[in-house]
Amino acid sequence: MNARSALVALVLSAGCAAALAQDKLRVTGLYSNMKFGTEDVTGVEIYVVYSLAQSREAYWAIVQCAEGVPGKPLVAKLAVNKSNIQFVVPEDRETLCPSGTFTGTVFAKGLKGKFERMDWPGFLPRKKGYWQ
Repeated sequence: MNARSALVALVLSAGCAAALAQDKLRVTGLYSNMKFGTEDVTGVEIYVVYSLAQSREAYWAIVQCAEGVPGKPLVAKLAVNKSNIQFVVPEDRETLCPSGTFTGTVFAKGLKGKFERMDWPGFLPRKKGYWQ
């Protein structure tokens, strides 16, 4: 095998390994940047869970936003397409979350996402939650 063939084989192997790793990526987990500042709690926490209730496969997001104080948590049905997720936040001032669609991409180390019409919250590391 010449050097060029070896390089092509290496690139193809790396591509296949990356594709397999992406297929095995779990979207379930807890993603959070919620923290206690000087006097208040700020950030977002999204807990993605799986359900097979009544033989219907579905993912759900339990979402809590904080802007000074933690808001009321909400449960939203989650659309999942490989590593991309999406859910809708209804109009409800008590949640403190912006209403509209949240879109994001799950990575091994976290979730990068944003609420409709804004770039917030950005990257949410995969970790234990604020309340743990």
